[in-house]
Amino acid sequence: MRCATMRRRGQLDESPINFCGTQITPVKIIRNLGVMMDSSLNFLQHGNHVVSSGFYHLRLIKSSIKSLPFETAKALVNCFVINRIDYCNSLLAGVPRYALHRLQHAMNAVARMLCGAGKYCHVSSLIREHLHWLPVPQLIRYKLCLTMLKVIHRLAPPYLSELCEHANNSVRTRSSARGDFKIQRTRTKFRQRAFVVARPAAWNSLPFNICNSATLNRFKTAFKSFMFSLEY
Repeated sequence: MRCATMRRRGQLDESPINFCGTQITPVKIIRNLGVMMDSSLNFLQHGNHVVSSGFYHLRLIKSSIKSLPFETAKALVNCFVINRIDYCNSLLAGVPRYALHRLQHAMNAVARMLCGAGKYCHVSSLIREHLHWLPVPQLIRYKLCLTMLKVIHRLAPPYLSELCEHANNSVRTRSSARGDFKIQRTRTKFRQRAFVVARPAAWNSLPFNICNSATLNRFKTAFKSFMFSLEY
């Protein structure tokens, strides 16, 4: 699929476009609301940018981190590193695992620094039990499901809500009783990353008690508890 996409992209005309007297030159990478978007939409450049920025800030605060209380140090790295990993990460749904590897590597480095662990220390238990963070793939899944919950509670923008359709209620099925959403059929992996596919699929995979959360706060607590109960 990726090779086919690359071949088709090479057939596009990359000559400058004249718009209202201004020459617009096509580029391979653009920045939109802080997200680096490349022409193949694999977000590798975005991940590299987030990781580079995160390690830059880690180097700045590393010398003083040990003199701070744990909760203060945790809040500091959350602000400068973890929030950057979390920002707009729902766009990374369905990207290859190697595209998420560097982001997880940055999170692991933060966990080791906060907990005073060695370079080769296994960090999964530190992230889950001491820092109460979700790993990068689970953070992405959380963002997808949170959007769907906002659609249900009418907190999402109308243009997103219009894209979501509940499962057929005319026939009494388990999926309709759960409040599942329809998932559009797709023939390609790239299409599976679309809003109308990735988010309903992530939502439908959740246990009923999480989907039935009455408030956003209850959903966040239930989702995090469910993720922590899984092995990763």
